[in-house]
Amino acid sequence: MDLSQYLEIFIDETKEHLQTLNDQVLILEAEPENIDTVNEIFRAAHSLKGMAGTMGYKRMQRLTHDMENVFSEIRNGKINVDADMVDIVYGQTLVDKWIHGTYAEEMPEMDLCLIEGSVCLQDEHSVHELLEARKKSGLIAAFGSCAITGCFTTFARGGQQAQPKHESFLPISSLVKVDVALPGCPVAPEMIAKTVVALCEGNLDYLKPAMDWAACDK
Repeated sequence: MDLSQYLEIFIDETKEHLQTLNDQVLILEAEPENIDTVNEIFRAAHSLKGMAGTMGYKRMQRLTHDMENVFSEIRNGKINVDADMVDIVYGQTLVDKWIHGTYAEEMPEMDLCLIEGSVCLQDEHSVHELLEARKKSGLIAAFGSCAITGCFTTFARGGQQAQPKHESFLPISSLVKVDVALPGCPVAPEMIAKTVVALCEGNLDYLKPAMDWAACDK
């Protein structure tokens, strides 16, 4: 089924949800116990996940699924939001960054960049994004088993929905230096939160196992 006819609608609705996310995260930073704001963020992430899945954008679907999981844990009282714990760095998804094959604006500087999934050598967008992320990031984290080792994707040889021409999937360490490896499929929300907190607090003892694993996967 050709979904290109729906692309403009998808982009417009995605931008609306991203704006909601940005607005609500600003509120959450000031009011970390505001459950209404947490629910708004959860709903926006859930909507983005469903839309991305419908369009076949698997990486965006996984990213928003992980975001949904984190805020589900917050809703259930398993993770506490601490506004002083981290400095929020706002970024945009590929929808904002990539317009007809060209970046609309530069990728921002980042202390930590989480990269999920293996990289496909035929996907010029993803390869370019990965190389740019390495230049702009203090630390690169291989986010999940496929990013760390490639897993079963290394045996893919094209024909998959929704990008049948894609093959030659490799772990991201094949193209860039990886500083931290976070295992799991998916990565546990608690591990994500604790890794970010450890980075912000300079707690290298906590990060050492993940950094050692990244070094072993070269």
